[in-house]
Amino acid sequence: MSEKKLEVGLVGCGRVSRTAHYDSIKNNPSLDFRAVCDTDRERADIWADKNEVKAYYDFADMLAGEELDLVSINVPNRLHPELGIKAAEQGVHVICEKPLGIRLAEVDELIACCEKNNVKLFTVLQNRYNETNKLLKQSIDDKRFGQIHTCNVTLRWRRGIGYYQEDDGWRGSRDLAGGVFTNQAVHYIDMMQWLIGAPALTVYSKMDTCVHPVAVETHGSAIIKFGNGVIGSLDLTNLNYPDDTEGSITLLGEKGTVKIGGKSMNQVLEW
Repeated sequence: MSEKKLEVGLVGCGRVSRTAHYDSIKNNPSLDFRAVCDTDRERADIWADKNEVKAYYDFADMLAGEELDLVSINVPNRLHPELGIKAAEQGVHVICEKPLGIRLAEVDELIACCEKNNVKLFTVLQNRYNETNKLLKQSIDDKRFGQIHTCNVTLRWRRGIGYYQEDDGWRGSRDLAGGVFTNQAVHYIDMMQWLIGAPALTVYSKMDTCVHPVAVETHGSAIIKFGNGVIGSLDLTNLNYPDDTEGSITLLGEKGTVKIGGKSMNQVLEW
């Protein structure tokens, strides 16, 4: 007897849903795609028709109208905790696009609500599941490189003005989005902390905005001291010209150095 498929609803029919989530849900044999939700009625209708599911225009209506096991949240970053809490209160498990939010207190409230309601919360930080990165993590834990003392992240990407204007312009809003640190480098910051295996104790950072008329940071740097003594650095920009050229993480240890690079941490450059 086959297991019952998990019934899934998706909220937010914008860029990230179109490029990743729709197909991931439809192509997973364990999932039953039931509904989409977006406050833009035309967009919700278009993507409901494409995926042969029901369209909703209010998240509460979707939660009430479906018997969902799981919801995929792909809306402006500031709204992630609010919608995640609404789902958790109904006992619905939550997949949330990165970042979980842009205000720590709101993210803490989301986590607490999921724990209280025995709901699973997963944020989309997929680089941890890359086979090379899993091998690197195991090698670090096995002391293949000895004691790690330094970790550097470099992100030289390009996000033109069209990127910030898409989907009603929310990616250029400080209240709704955050910039290169939270929207792009979050994957690399997560990898840094995961590979190092210790929390950040102190952070010194500078960031600024230029070139594009937006309210979020377009470039910045940071120095991080971790609990196990590792010093980390971030060198980040969304203004690289003319296109993306590097997304890398380098770890230096007493017995070796490893660098995973390419345009998006997808090539082994040194091991």
